[in-house]
Amino acid sequence: MKKNKVSKYVRLLFNFRKKPYILFRNLLGFYPLDIELYQLAMLNKSNFAKDKDGRLINNERLEFLGDAVLETAVTDILYHRFPNKKEGFLTILRSRIVQRKMLNKLGMQIGLNRLAKSAGLSKPFNIYGNTLEALIGAIYLDRGYKYAHLFVNSILKKHVNLGKISNEEANYKVKLQEWAQKNKMSFRYELFEDENPKSNHFVVELYIEDVLAGVGTALSKKEAQQLAAETAYRKLTPNNPLMKEIRAKKTPSQPEQEQEEIVLEETND
Repeated sequence: MKKNKVSKYVRLLFNFRKKPYILFRNLLGFYPLDIELYQLAMLNKSNFAKDKDGRLINNERLEFLGDAVLETAVTDILYHRFPNKKEGFLTILRSRIVQRKMLNKLGMQIGLNRLAKSAGLSKPFNIYGNTLEALIGAIYLDRGYKYAHLFVNSILKKHVNLGKISNEEANYKVKLQEWAQKNKMSFRYELFEDENPKSNHFVVELYIEDVLAGVGTALSKKEAQQLAAETAYRKLTPNNPLMKEIRAKKTPSQPEQEQEEIVLEETND
């Protein structure tokens, strides 16, 4: 193991002036030890490569790993950044940071688009979040959790206003209600029974037209409903698979007055 580490440093000393090392050094703030991990992180499934055995490879495994490392790092950062906040607040704030739209934006802001272009790859905006997660996975494998945490923390400090996000009064239960009324959709919240008798968490499932659209877990029923509503609301885009399933199962329209009464009843608990 020690010999392997030494060989990595020797390879680094001989190669650090090559373009890939400079590009990643500018992005990360440190030189990669295993450059191939970072190059692999830039390859999504439509821009795959071949390994030495001729097998097709892409960044999906690194993305899977990076997703878990990112959530852990963000949880750690928020826990220490807001020492007096409850779990529900931290959970909602974390979900806003790690949502796909935010990660896509951060990927662009740190220059993943430029790095991809320099590597001869063309990436649409909506996959830069995946690339960012894969990059974090590469950092974790190459340098360990400490470097991955420092990288995530530096991104949040430079590009995310945690104070502003934490003060946003985004009531997703109300937003979902307005959407349902406008689109004549029915929805309901169901309290899911936790199998652990010692658990003090509430688990709420949100159904739109009898389709499971979101799940929320928190220390109060209200916060759990809010999380479930936020999860569902963010999926309510025309091309999302959830919308196709909801449309397929949409029940016959009810009289307008009755529909309004049901919607209002759902949000008063």
